[in-house]
Amino acid sequence: MKLIDISILNAFSTLIRLVTGFVLNKFLSIYLGPSSIALSGQFLNYINIVTSFSNGGIGSGVIKYISEYENDLEKKQVISSGFIISLLFSISLTALTLIFNKSFSFLLLKNYNFVYIFNIFSTSIIFCAINSLVLCILNGYQEIRKFVYLNIASAIIGAIYSLLLVKKLGLDGILIAYSTSQAIFFILSFLVITQSKLINIKSLFYLFRKDYILKLLKFSMMNLISVLCVNLTMIYIRSYITDSLSLEYAGYWQSISKLSDMYLSFITSTLVVYYLPKLSSIKTNLALKNEIFKVAKLVLPILSIVNTFIYIYRDLVIKLVFTDKFLPMSDLFAFQMLGDFFKITSWILAFVMVSKAMTKEFIISEIVFSLIYIFLIIIFTSIYGFIGISYAWFLNYLLYTITMIIMFRKILFSNLKQ
Repeated sequence: MKLIDISILNAFSTLIRLVTGFVLNKFLSIYLGPSSIALSGQFLNYINIVTSFSNGGIGSGVIKYISEYENDLEKKQVISSGFIISLLFSISLTALTLIFNKSFSFLLLKNYNFVYIFNIFSTSIIFCAINSLVLCILNGYQEIRKFVYLNIASAIIGAIYSLLLVKKLGLDGILIAYSTSQAIFFILSFLVITQSKLINIKSLFYLFRKDYILKLLKFSMMNLISVLCVNLTMIYIRSYITDSLSLEYAGYWQSISKLSDMYLSFITSTLVVYYLPKLSSIKTNLALKNEIFKVAKLVLPILSIVNTFIYIYRDLVIKLVFTDKFLPMSDLFAFQMLGDFFKITSWILAFVMVSKAMTKEFIISEIVFSLIYIFLIIIFTSIYGFIGISYAWFLNYLLYTITMIIMFRKILFSNLKQ
């Protein structure tokens, strides 16, 4: 499928997820308020870490090698190797979650009353791992329609499920929904993948290869470091804002971050579904350069228009997506939108590191810029207060974009020949 076709199909999927996310977010804003949203954000970041570790962080590797290999047996060996890794990691994490449930409950949610939530979540970790692997297999085989329809069904079911639990149980309800939704999604993905005949259940246990496991684990390092950096940074910043300002301000920051995730998902999902497999299949620097500029020319002008629109109508957006209680976050929008623009600009280049397995460069950049972001948050909030959060967001991604341009300058600015 071509970029424009995939973009349209993926845009439809993202629109559905955006609408369901909007409804759920509005519901949470009304029933929970900023403080509880901040706490649910802490738990969601924890879930993101565990779910990423549950399959060993091999998703990008599975997509890359299924896209790259032409031999059907090699593809199945990649899948089997990925399954074995997922199985081992998910079982280990289940045990760790059960052992340290009290510690996690207190550190993340400031209360021992949520220990049962971590126990519930532990039962779904293996389903998280397999569901993630299935989505990567569909992506790698470029079964885009099935991938999209599965995401749409998951978004609708997940939203309805969460709404019912929040209405009945409040904060506990959304924590339970976050904990168990992946197990529900697994049922859907398992049905799709078995009907597609892309895998043979029995072969998952014996077609794995040691060298393929090692190749996938190279991507594991990149993905897991990225997940750790992003989510631990958010957990730390949310705690820092809570301690230095208030839990309500942490909720405002969580909300504008969520808003960015919602509208940027139109772009990021397309990059994952189309751009990453495409980069993985490219063999020459000239083709790589052409693909980078093609995506940039399509994505960045649209992003600029959307950013401008959101900024101009920011108060209306806040009232529409959240409630009047969240209007104090309006001050963050100007530099948040600028930061979002440079985030996507930098990601267009950073995906090259992932697709070409540039492990060392990727890990160093993730760690360095996570630390820079934390440093900037501390400095700017101490000087400018709450609005300093947005200054830090913008400057961090501006610096990251400049770094990516310097790193890939030979590809971007040299006269390359086929």
